[in-house]
Amino acid sequence: MPAFIYFALMLRKTTGCQVWFGVALMAVLGLGGVTRADEIERELDFASALARFGLPYYGSRVVERLLVQQPGAQERAKPVLAELMVMSGRLGEAEAMVKALSPTDPRLTTIQLLLANGFYNAGQFQKTREIYDQFFKKIQGAALTDTNFFRNAAHQYGQILEHAGDPLGAIEAFQHIVDLGPRSEEGRQAMAEQADLYIKLADATPAQSNRVAYLTQAAATCDKLFLNLDMWFGRGLISKANALARLGKADEARKVLRDQMDVLRQIDGVLKGQGPEAAALSPMAGARAALGDLYVQEGQARLKSKGQEAKALPAFGAALTEYVNVLNKYPKSSVAPEVAAHAQDLVAQLQALGHRPNVDLSRWAGVARTAVFEPADEVFRSGQYGKAITEYEKLLKQFPSGAGVVTALGNLMLAYAHTNQHEKATAIASDLGGRFGKEARAGLSLLQLAKFYEDQKDEKRMLAVYDLFLKYFPKHERAGSVLYRLAFLANQAKHPDQAKQLLQRLVDELPGDPLASKAMSQLAWNYYAGSNYVAAIQGFTGYLAEAQPGPDKAQAQFFLATALRLTDKPHKALAEYETLIKWLRQDRNAYAHTGADLQRNEELLEQALFQVGVCHGAFKQGDNALPQHRAQALEAFGKFIEDYPRSKLAPKALRAQGAIYLELNKFKEATRVFDELAARYPNTDEGKSALYALAESALEVRQNEQARNALDKMLATPDKFEPVLFLKLGQAFDEAKQPADAIRCFTVAVQRLEGQPLLGVALYSLGQARLNAKDFAGAVQALEAFFKKFPSSGFFREGKFALAIAARQAGLFPVAEGALGDVMRQFGGKPDVFNKANLELARVQRARGAKESALASCQRVALLGDPQNADLAPIIEDAYLESFGLGLELKRYDDVIKICDGYEKTFPRGKYLEEARRARNEAKLKASSGG
Repeated sequence: MPAFIYFALMLRKTTGCQVWFGVALMAVLGLGGVTRADEIERELDFASALARFGLPYYGSRVVERLLVQQPGAQERAKPVLAELMVMSGRLGEAEAMVKALSPTDPRLTTIQLLLANGFYNAGQFQKTREIYDQFFKKIQGAALTDTNFFRNAAHQYGQILEHAGDPLGAIEAFQHIVDLGPRSEEGRQAMAEQADLYIKLADATPAQSNRVAYLTQAAATCDKLFLNLDMWFGRGLISKANALARLGKADEARKVLRDQMDVLRQIDGVLKGQGPEAAALSPMAGARAALGDLYVQEGQARLKSKGQEAKALPAFGAALTEYVNVLNKYPKSSVAPEVAAHAQDLVAQLQALGHRPNVDLSRWAGVARTAVFEPADEVFRSGQYGKAITEYEKLLKQFPSGAGVVTALGNLMLAYAHTNQHEKATAIASDLGGRFGKEARAGLSLLQLAKFYEDQKDEKRMLAVYDLFLKYFPKHERAGSVLYRLAFLANQAKHPDQAKQLLQRLVDELPGDPLASKAMSQLAWNYYAGSNYVAAIQGFTGYLAEAQPGPDKAQAQFFLATALRLTDKPHKALAEYETLIKWLRQDRNAYAHTGADLQRNEELLEQALFQVGVCHGAFKQGDNALPQHRAQALEAFGKFIEDYPRSKLAPKALRAQGAIYLELNKFKEATRVFDELAARYPNTDEGKSALYALAESALEVRQNEQARNALDKMLATPDKFEPVLFLKLGQAFDEAKQPADAIRCFTVAVQRLEGQPLLGVALYSLGQARLNAKDFAGAVQALEAFFKKFPSSGFFREGKFALAIAARQAGLFPVAEGALGDVMRQFGGKPDVFNKANLELARVQRARGAKESALASCQRVALLGDPQNADLAPIIEDAYLESFGLGLELKRYDDVIKICDGYEKTFPRGKYLEEARRARNEAKLKASSGG
């Protein structure tokens, strides 16, 4: 049976949940929901009870489910949400929410005190004190409406003050309970606590007069407990005996206990009849422990008195008998650990005196050792870290191993951290890991230290402690959560590779961990974000196989489908999108925990329906069902526009429809769709650029004439379109090998982009388009204007080469040589660029008739360049090719033959081997004929 169901059943028994229990449990399990307003309060009570049972996660699920079904209950749920935050340790969030609650909210005081207790458990005692003091100040003189709540609060505060080292404050807190009724069960318990506190005060007070006053007050308080025969009667006897003993009245103390032993036996019998847990509360254990202590005091006193040593042994023997009696009969009592420690000390003393008692205390060694550390633990919990360090260091020298040591070392480590002794804290962390790597408690101590550093915003030390934890506790029950947490932090710090390693380790080494499936999901997200869609598909698939229905699973399903689409698997992507659509339509509540989840899922559904059309449109030529898929794409997009006319995706769906019609050569339908796009969505990017979209889509399916017609319409009213659209469309025409239309686009872009950053791109593109159209003079004009305005552009190299080529073809040789000189100066250290410029210079020289210089330039490239350089080799080959022709033109036939031989030797598999053979043969023929 899952733990939360068991506790829910326990709640049913303890809180009187009958009819409504089934509804609440269904909410926890996700099997149903609340539909009636009169059940809201009972559901909130149930969530609150789950929090108090230590199950805040399941309580949160109850509230989340409630708010999905009843969004109007948000305000009423705030106190319970605050309580759940406290129980989850989210104290900062809880404090902010409590401050925002209405002063008249009936749950406010309860939540405030829960917050106070949370602060105490987190070591923030001052905040705890402020809240409780404010509570008692507010309640003073007011009529109590809930005395039980007041008593519980006073008792809780008294215990906190006692643990924090303020016994007088604790006595005052307990007095609130006594004032409500000294003869009530609660009042008698409070007086018993007060008596013990007076004795502790006396023990901690050096002034004799004050000690006597405290002990006298303790004895007087105990006398008030003798009016009823109950367990507090027993506690009173024990405390009075302890007070009398400290006042030097040991005989009277023993008499108090012995005279009432029969009464204690009656109480003991009643409690034993109620079971082992009740028996552990028997005052008989404390009474016998007190008698043992009194016998030890008697024995110690006789040892100090000359001639009385022999009489000390019977007293020690009687003490040991009492101690063993407690350990055997009341092993679960609160005094057992201290008694075990006293018994061990007494046996050691008897052995030192030459006696060997016939008693085996080994089975109680752990209990005794734990008791040794309890005072130091109390000091640590009260936040007195300096004092705790002193106590722990002293005790750990005496007891370096055994029971209680792991907790003591963990607390000492944290105390060092709190007092900025970080090297010592790290040393203990390593010691805990090295010596106690198999003990879960040791691992938890390291996690507490890491949390401390996280709260201090000390990321470096936090990560170092987490590393130690993973090194020494790789299979700890919290190892998975640590790996997941570190992966989250790595992602936050923009270290995705490190995050992937941590998540992969979680999946590989801890496959059974509750977070393993989430790690698979996160791995998939990381791969997806890094565009590694193949790995993302694997991760999402693994996660989805393990994940339960919920918002995370829906998200993962969507991105699995999208990753498949992005890897050109439209068949598989389509199936996954349709699976998601089925989930969100047929079982929408299973995939949402909150109203926000429902909203996100609606958005997912909308996107999935759109992507169905995209997938049908993504099937390529060669697929036998291509016509059917295109028809289904048109249908899917049409249905999407009908169902989601206001969606941001609706204009995109219309544009996609138009593109499909163009692909199918249905120009009339395509034009109608793009016209509709402009009319229905005039304020969207797609609507404003419908003609542009028509032209671009036509180019994508090689319908150049349709694209040209659309461009004509755009040019008729160019001011209606953003200038960047002409720039983009010009690039599309250029890629489609339609330079004339590209020039028309770029010309408008240059005119419209004057003074804007994109002007440089437009000028450069215009120059390239004119070069492609063989309008060399126009290309020179555009490129010179480009470099005049943008002399250091990112297009410097490509632009200068284009300018050189255009100028050469236009006969503007100085312009060409100047452009190439600029390249050589800028890129002299890059052999491929420098040699490419030399080769182009040779072509310029050849064009203006300087063939000798041209051949020399080509040979510099061919002979001095490194043919093993992959970037340089194609340029060297081109230089050889130019040399073949130049040598023949210059009638240097012997040089041509050598150049051809050199080429074949350098490039035995070169791309110009045929040209080299022809040139060599021609050179040989002309050389032999004298021509």
